[in-house]
Amino acid sequence: MLVKFGALIALLPLVAAQCCVSDLPFGYTFSAPTDWVSGEPASLTWTASIGDPTQFAIILNIYNQTTQQADQWVLANYVESCACYASFTLPDVPPASGYDLIPSVTT
Repeated sequence: MLVKFGALIALLPLVAAQCCVSDLPFGYTFSAPTDWVSGEPASLTWTASIGDPTQFAIILNIYNQTTQQADQWVLANYVESCACYASFTLPDVPPASGYDLIPSVTT
């Protein structure tokens, strides 16, 4: 599952989220984060589906219009799927809309 954010993530809290289906081979559904502030502690919850990997990484992603590439930050690595909760410190990221959370298999 891919969660799209239509809010600022920097010095402003993350206030809106919109779920959408992606072609990723996972069934994770992330909760809509609220009050996320760049450089500050944050947490995230999710549900997992049968067949999801036992561990995964949580990636913050945004498409950079200037470089025409995705900018990505690893928020948490080697997260246990069954935990359904992770806490981490958000990286310092530029204010923008269109951030996504992407689950990624850890190797």
